[in-house]
Amino acid sequence: MVRSMSKYLASHKRRLFVVLALAIIVWVIALPSAFLNLWLTPDQQGRMWFQLGDYERASRAFEDPRWKGYSLYAAEDFETAAQYFSQYQDADSLLARANALAHSGGYFSALEAYEEMAKRYPDHPAPAVNIPIMQAMIQATTDMAETRQKDSDDSGKKPGEGSESSDGSGQDGAGEQEQYSAEQLLQDPGLTEMWLRQIQRDPSEFLTTKFYLQIAESEKAEKNKKQEP
Repeated sequence: MVRSMSKYLASHKRRLFVVLALAIIVWVIALPSAFLNLWLTPDQQGRMWFQLGDYERASRAFEDPRWKGYSLYAAEDFETAAQYFSQYQDADSLLARANALAHSGGYFSALEAYEEMAKRYPDHPAPAVNIPIMQAMIQATTDMAETRQKDSDDSGKKPGEGSESSDGSGQDGAGEQEQYSAEQLLQDPGLTEMWLRQIQRDPSEFLTTKFYLQIAESEKAEKNKKQEP
């Protein structure tokens, strides 16, 4: 009987592990916050929700402003995330704030943030990559606004009024192509996301990696503290 039970457990070990893991996750999610408060600090709860991928709940649990910002960033609440990152002046926080501003559509503010970071941390590679991207987004915005204004002015002209020469007509055609490119960039979410992904290719992966690095550093510091005489 014991041998058959051991054989069964061995053959179904992986399946039982998955079931147990799912049961623990369901149990944790179902726990009332009052019960969690008895066992976990707010930041520990934030780490738990962050690891489970519930970034919105993690942002509410964290007391650490920086990690509130990371959670909000992962939850794509970029404007609020930028406000939390603005409390810090280290390179990582300046970059995170600039990235958040860029993803929120605040291209001018993001450009200023990257330029400020370049002054403070001239050896950091991120500003050199991200500044041209922001300049391109701003230029596309400007081009589209100017083209729309020109189209609005042209629509008010009398019949027969228009380009003075065939060369001018050719220039208008080039302008229309430029307008199309700008509108594509700014109005097509897929293209805009493609450009912005050059700023931060995978925010959730970046944050998760950073999260585990900070946990490792924290555990190392605690271990060293215990070893002190």
